[in-house]
Amino acid sequence: MVSSSENKVIGIILMGGSGVRFGGDLPKQYVLARGQELFLHAAKAFDDNPVVDEVVFVAKIDYFPLIGQILNRVGFKKKYSYAIGGETREESAYSAIKAISEREDKNTIVLITDADRPHSGDYISPLIGKIQEAGFAVVACPVTDSLAVSFDGERIESYQDRRHAVLLQTPQGGRLFILKSAMERAGERLKDYTDEGSLILNELHMAPAIVKGYSSNYKINTIDDMKRFEEESV
Repeated sequence: MVSSSENKVIGIILMGGSGVRFGGDLPKQYVLARGQELFLHAAKAFDDNPVVDEVVFVAKIDYFPLIGQILNRVGFKKKYSYAIGGETREESAYSAIKAISEREDKNTIVLITDADRPHSGDYISPLIGKIQEAGFAVVACPVTDSLAVSFDGERIESYQDRRHAVLLQTPQGGRLFILKSAMERAGERLKDYTDEGSLILNELHMAPAIVKGYSSNYKINTIDDMKRFEEESV
C-alpha cells in the first residue's frame, strides 16, 4: 500500500467496447449496476484515491457527452479527459497513451483498467507501489482449477501445469515511456494483444511484476456476472 507517489499518476479506463455479449440497447459499461452506471465503480475508485491525479476515459466519440453528463451528475472531482477508442483493446489503450505522451513526463505512472471490472479499484495503491519498484506491473490471480487446452472446443488436447499459471486481470500499468515504447515497437501486431502485460513481455522482453489478485476481481461479461455483482454484500 502506498500513500504518495513521486510521479504523477494517471488512470485510464477502457470503455470503447460494444458489449455485444452482454446484450441490451446500451453498451454494458453504461448499464446500471447497484444503482449507478457500471463504469462508475472503476471511475470512483480512481476519483477517491488521493494518489491519482487524472483519469482518461477511452470511448467512442459519440459517448463523450453521456460520460460527461454522468460524471457531472455524481460530482466527479478529479481532472479528466477523453481519448477515442480504437478497433481493439490495445489500440484503444494506445490512443490514450499517445495523448498523454504529448503533455506528460515520461516517468508518469499510468494505470489501465477495464470499465466492466468493478472491483479493480482495490488494487490501485499496491499496483502503484510495484510500478515504483519495477517499472511495470500487473494484477494476476492464481489458477485454482485444472487447466487444459482445446483447439476446437470439443476435445481436450493437452493439460497444463496450473502451479505456474496465473490469470491476468486489471488494472495493469507502468511508466509512460515503457508503455509507449512497447506499443510503438508492436506496430501492426498491437491489435493482436489483449493486455499490457503480454505486450511488455513480448515486445520489450521485460518481466512484469505481480500484484496478487483474487477471483473477486472479475470482469462482467454476461447477465450472470451482473447478477453476481448485484447480489454481493456491499
